[in-house]
Amino acid sequence: MYCIFCGAPTQPDERACSGCGKPLPSTAVESETTTPQTNTYSSQPPTSSPATPSRPIRQLSTFQLVVLWYGVFAVCGIAVAAESTIGGVISVIAVTGLLVFSCYSHPGVRKRKAVFWIVLPLVLLAGGIATIFYRESHSTAFDSPIAVNQLELFDLSMNVGTYCGEITGRVRNLSSKELTSMKLRVQLSDPAGVIDGGTADVTVEVPSAETRSFTTTLCDLRPKPNWTWSYSVLEAKGR
Repeated sequence: MYCIFCGAPTQPDERACSGCGKPLPSTAVESETTTPQTNTYSSQPPTSSPATPSRPIRQLSTFQLVVLWYGVFAVCGIAVAAESTIGGVISVIAVTGLLVFSCYSHPGVRKRKAVFWIVLPLVLLAGGIATIFYRESHSTAFDSPIAVNQLELFDLSMNVGTYCGEITGRVRNLSSKELTSMKLRVQLSDPAGVIDGGTADVTVEVPSAETRSFTTTLCDLRPKPNWTWSYSVLEAKGR
């Protein structure tokens, strides 16, 4: 503490200044101590709360595009097998839409690879169908007639549904050739006479002196109550 008059140092319990002898007030002025303010600066930038990372956008891959095309091929196959007009329209729309979609730029799709795997099944399918037709055309080209009296048909039955009739039976080949096909003439009758009929092609391979079962269909029949049926062999071929 210091004297407020002369500035001489004094003790807290002194009533008069030892320098000038003047009485000191009850509250002496203490030395003002100032607390230095420090202004610290950090070289590191203020840290901010980490932002929530955004989800990466998933791009279409080559495998996914190929699978989409295979799905469309399956839909088209089902529509063709069902012979459905609505299915055919849906197939055309699906193929057109997917074709337009495939023409767009997809960074994750390798188009050459996708085209290869999309076209390959079509090429294999077309090659398989062409091979089957080629074999059938060349195999039947060399077939020669077999006398119908050299064939024995037995255990024949016919079930007529809504649109088609199914004919099943067995045939024995008495010729020296291998039977490959035959054509049947079928007639439906009722007590009043013949009501309907048609021809049914039978494809069956029966070696000489052997017996095989066969099944064929005949469509566009209009049976009536109490109908019966009869058949005859129009022609037969073998090799």
